[in-house]
Amino acid sequence: MAIISPNTFDPIRRYVSVRLAQGVPLADADWNEGDDMRRYELRAFLRWFVGDGVPVGNDGFRIAAINSATSFTIVAGGGPQPLQAGRMLVDGMEAFITADIGFSAQPLHAGQAGAAALAASWGVPVIAALPAPPVAPATRTLTVYLDVWERLVTLAEDPALVLPGLGTETCSRLRREWAVRVRTGAAPPVNGDPDFIAGHSYAALATITQTSAGIIDAPAVVDRRRRGISLPSQMDFNQVLSDTFGGGYSVNGSGVPQLPYPMRDVINAMLRERPAAVGPTTVLNAGPYNTPTAVIDASGVPWVFWVRVNGPNRFLSFSRRIAGVWTPPADAFQFTGVLSVSSLAAAAQSNGTIRVFYSALSGNNRIFSRAFTGAWGPEELVDSIDQNSQVSAVTDQTGTIIVVWRRDTAGVFTAQSVRYPLGGAAGAVTNAGTMVRPGDHAITIDPTGAPQLVYVQEPNPTGPNWSVFTKRFIANAWEANFTDSTLTVPVTTFIDLAAGYTADGSLWLFYSTVSAPGFSTLRARRLVLGVTETRELLPPQQTARFPSLAVDAAGNAGLYIQNGALLQQVGLVQHI
Repeated sequence: MAIISPNTFDPIRRYVSVRLAQGVPLADADWNEGDDMRRYELRAFLRWFVGDGVPVGNDGFRIAAINSATSFTIVAGGGPQPLQAGRMLVDGMEAFITADIGFSAQPLHAGQAGAAALAASWGVPVIAALPAPPVAPATRTLTVYLDVWERLVTLAEDPALVLPGLGTETCSRLRREWAVRVRTGAAPPVNGDPDFIAGHSYAALATITQTSAGIIDAPAVVDRRRRGISLPSQMDFNQVLSDTFGGGYSVNGSGVPQLPYPMRDVINAMLRERPAAVGPTTVLNAGPYNTPTAVIDASGVPWVFWVRVNGPNRFLSFSRRIAGVWTPPADAFQFTGVLSVSSLAAAAQSNGTIRVFYSALSGNNRIFSRAFTGAWGPEELVDSIDQNSQVSAVTDQTGTIIVVWRRDTAGVFTAQSVRYPLGGAAGAVTNAGTMVRPGDHAITIDPTGAPQLVYVQEPNPTGPNWSVFTKRFIANAWEANFTDSTLTVPVTTFIDLAAGYTADGSLWLFYSTVSAPGFSTLRARRLVLGVTETRELLPPQQTARFPSLAVDAAGNAGLYIQNGALLQQVGLVQHI
């Protein structure tokens, strides 16, 4: 095998080209240095001016769950031809993949025959298998990352590196290799980590939440790739600039703000006085999505649950909003021995627990619950008394979940409640008060941090202007009496209720009311500083039902509704 002279390229010397001269020999080191100069400039441009990621119109190296505890699929996201291949830039180097491959099917994977010998010949470690699942109730965060490097290929490995006409060895080649690896933690290796390899470059592909169940399903995988890389045109930039700031605005390259007030601050000042209702936007279609309920988990991810009907069977289904995209619908569990589910609620705690409550008809309506701690726990009976409905739940500032429902005892309506402290067992069922007339209720947290029961009462005699009463849980007990909020709901037919507070301290009621035969209208009633207002949140001729409110850490609210075969969201934007 021919010998290659030592590498002479050094970017610090700032050489950008090799210039041939008459009467001077052309050494292999000169040729290689000239090639390294071009490679370095291209890589530097891609690294510093484009960055890591997947280009527009490509889905290379997507990690897809296959409901396995030991593997997943590395999706090519393109075609078999070089220009169609899935591709990704990593530290200025392009890696491409032409066909899907399983994580455990990679040639370097420890489970593959010959992996150790191949790794030794390439001078890299084998790909370690996925770690064993953690012990319940613990979970583990795994980072799936792309490892990219280059290695020398000679005639000893590739017999094609021979000039056929002369039968002599030709030049060696540099080959770019990649492997998908997994490590514990939230990031790929960095310099100083024991699994960091000099000369290798890394980029995160996905995060996997590993539970004691072991099986990695779609909800456990979060895409970490930077997607949609493209160099925008100046015309696109000018269009955005003009649409945002007007035709008289231009940039001067200084990086110094030119407006006296940031646009974001001005918009937030306006939103504080009157939150903007944005939407509706369609979260999922091809439903129906029965009795939806929404919650935001400890990591800030919104979840929506609903009841899926399949013949005589009932399933709890869900979707999550990950990196701005709603995941495909999936079943969490099947309701056992349940003929129907009349109401549904969910609440989350800071330790990652999500608890779902439901009133289920299996002879008579009773209240049940199941907890998600990385895997769904068994069904728990919350209240064994019959004739319960309208379950509602919320989490207070201590992490305690408060669940409230209505009990009908021979025509006498009472609010019943149970508290689930963070990391503790459920308390006893407590009578939260008598509801004098039929109506609806919701549990929320008021601006002082106290759990508050909001009760909308049917007028007597029946007619418009339903009254709104509230009751708080303070000093470890429910207040003795309901307080008249002075807020009324100006409708004759009241169907569904959601309630909550936004960042400005406003109490919002969201409700459906019959607008015409076969249709229902979604409205919002807002009370702030003693002033009320009503908003129509959907256009006419809709079938909006079962509003469910989830408020994020910034005070922005997402209202989720079943609208015919659609699951839709209306946002109440308080802060951007």
